Amino acid sequence: MVSTIAITLATGGVATWLALTWLYPRLLRFLWRREMYKPNFQGKPIPVGVGWLIPMSQFFIWPGTLTSPYLRMWMVQTLVVWGMAYAGWRDDRLGGLEAKGLRGHFLLWWKEGRISTGIVKVMAACVLGTGVSILYSSSALEFFLHLFQLLLLTNLVNLLDLRPGRAIKGFLLMFLLLLLLTGLQLPVALWLPTIVAALFLLRDDLRASSMLGDTGSNSLGLLLGCWIVFASPTVLKWSVLCLSAFIHLYAEKHSLSILIKNTPFLNWLDMWGRSHEKEPG
Repeated sequence: MVSTIAITLATGGVATWLALTWLYPRLLRFLWRREMYKPNFQGKPIPVGVGWLIPMSQFFIWPGTLTSPYLRMWMVQTLVVWGMAYAGWRDDRLGGLEAKGLRGHFLLWWKEGRISTGIVKVMAACVLGTGVSILYSSSALEFFLHLFQLLLLTNLVNLLDLRPGRAIKGFLLMFLLLLLLTGLQLPVALWLPTIVAALFLLRDDLRASSMLGDTGSNSLGLLLGCWIVFASPTVLKWSVLCLSAFIHLYAEKHSLSILIKNTPFLNWLDMWGRSHEKEPG
C-alpha cells in the first residue's frame, strides 16, 4: 500500500510538473494577449489568472483512477472546478472596485439593483455547490451542511489572496490538516494534480510576479470543499463550517492582514519565502 502510494506520488507528481512546465508559458502568452496584466500590491503590473492551471491540472489524473470507484468523484470535481474557474475568470476580467466582500456585492445589488461580477460568481458557486451537495447528501440537513461549507470555503481561499503566496499557503495548510484528520482516506489521484499545480504556482506567487486571481483562489477553495464532502466525517464538516463562518464574519469588520501580522506564527508563515520589500498597511 505504502509503496503504491509512493510510486503514484513520484510518477504522477513528476509527470504533472513537466506538463505544467510546458503549459505555463503558453498560459502567460494567452493572458498577455487578453491584456490580463494588473498592478500587484506594490503597483507592479503582473499577469492575473495564472490560476487557470488549477482546473487544467485535473486532466493529469492518475490513469488507474478512471477505472476505479472514484471515477464519479473525479468527474464531479473536474466539472465544478472548471465552472468555478470560469466564473472567477469573468470577475478577474470584468470586475471593478465598486464593491468589496460578499456584503459589499449584495448591498450593491440590493440598493442600486446592479448585479456585479461578484454576484454572478456567488450565483455560480451556489449552482455548482448545489449539484455536489445533491449527489453526496442523504438528508436535507446534510445537503445544507455541504452547500454552505462549499460556498464558504470557495470564498475563504479568495479572502487570503491579498499578499504573495498567502492563498496557496493557506490552501496547502488546510489540505494537510484535512489529510491528517481524515486518516489519509482521500484517494491520492484526486488531489495530487491540484497539489502539484499549487506548488508549481507558489514560486512566482511568492515573488509577486503573478497572481492566481479569483480564477485560481476560488477554484482551490471549491476543490478543498469537495474533498471534505467526499472524505470527511460529519463532525469535521460541522467544525469546518463553523470556523469558515467565523472567519467570514470577522473579515467583514476587521482586516485579516492585520490579524496575521500581529500573530507571530501566522506572520512567520505568511512571510516565509517572500521578499522583504515594503508593503502597504
